[in-house]
Amino acid sequence: MIGKIIVIYTFRNLQKSGILPVLRITKDELKEIIQNNEKLNFSDIESKNQIGYSEHIEIKFGEYPQSYEFNREDIFLNSEYTGKEYRINSKPYKEVIYNGEKYMEYIEHYLDDEVKSPYKVEPVIWRLIKYEDEGEYCLISTKILIAEIKYPNISKTLKNMEEDMFKGSILKEKKDNRINQKELIETALKSDVPIILKGKDEETKIKTIKKYDPNPEIVCLQNIDKESLIGTRIYDNEYKIILDVKPDWLQKAERAYEENPQNIHIIYFDEIDNISEDLKANISNIINKRKVNGKWNLPPNVRIILSTGKENLENKFKEYNNFLTVDIKTTSKDWLEQNKPERVKTIKNINIPVQINPIIYAYIEEKDKNNEDLINKIVSETGVKLNSSTWNLASRLMYVSENPRIIEPLVGSEIAKDFEKFYKKQKEKQSSIEK
Repeated sequence: MIGKIIVIYTFRNLQKSGILPVLRITKDELKEIIQNNEKLNFSDIESKNQIGYSEHIEIKFGEYPQSYEFNREDIFLNSEYTGKEYRINSKPYKEVIYNGEKYMEYIEHYLDDEVKSPYKVEPVIWRLIKYEDEGEYCLISTKILIAEIKYPNISKTLKNMEEDMFKGSILKEKKDNRINQKELIETALKSDVPIILKGKDEETKIKTIKKYDPNPEIVCLQNIDKESLIGTRIYDNEYKIILDVKPDWLQKAERAYEENPQNIHIIYFDEIDNISEDLKANISNIINKRKVNGKWNLPPNVRIILSTGKENLENKFKEYNNFLTVDIKTTSKDWLEQNKPERVKTIKNINIPVQINPIIYAYIEEKDKNNEDLINKIVSETGVKLNSSTWNLASRLMYVSENPRIIEPLVGSEIAKDFEKFYKKQKEKQSSIEK
């Protein structure tokens, strides 16, 4: 069997739920799949211009219940059981055959009644994406497939899905390759799945999105008004007409598309934590319809990322949309990699720190070697959790002060005392070297 199915998109409404599955495969596995399964062209013209697809093909591979057959309960009266079952959240549902077509017999209970719903079993059509830097490929389903999403049982749901979907397919066993955060975000951006970045470390979130777009449009929602989000209307006294004016962020996105149409351009809606229901609905329309104020289309290369610092806030937003949620958690190792110290630049006789103060960096590095994560440490006397922004501020203080206790209001007295000892040792080493 091929590598693990992962999920980058979940769908849920009052009646049904489902997932958009993704398969990660090697070049050799791709050749094997293409040789033994039907290869298609893109099913619609718009897909050919989709940003991020380097191989413009679709592949029929595996089969799974997909299309719901309305008012066709008669199917079950004259059907025959094939012996195969599909497990939706570990519950088995029979596959039957009727007039040469296969259906899953999905059973639901309403009060005391049992209702059978037919889902037509069809070949799964996968869209191919290539990861140029890793030499691997992803196959992304072109349809959301039925699945009861009940966390934390999603891993079992996916395991059952892959076994049921590929039963009888010509495949080889593949080792478990867990998806990482980088791959998750890349895949979502390429397939135009909206993302919520969750976490309190805003600086790390900005650095994360800049890996994929060095110049994203950052729209802070905390103090924004409706006109700044969706545009406004003005009256032209000279021509006696009313003009529709696009919001500033959309105008910038359009210019970015004109300059580099092949590059993904990110619109980053920051601080969705406390926005009004009205603004929430407007953002939802932008994402769902890819239109602003019902008038202006988003450029084809635009991708939407939202940001929240609160737990479970994304569930409130899912009243309107479905998102890929990515937890941005910075460890000491992440922070050390992102903030390798550089020399101070001197501009017009003024010393300007380029990055983290070297002694702050060395202190966190030493603690990390001893398996102490200062980026996520909770200050014992206050209960406050430190983060990368805490140490960035401490670094700025240490660039202009020679008193190591200056960082105490940020990190607490216990850590400040420990840092003071470290600071003195570093200074003693430096002095001995200079002598």
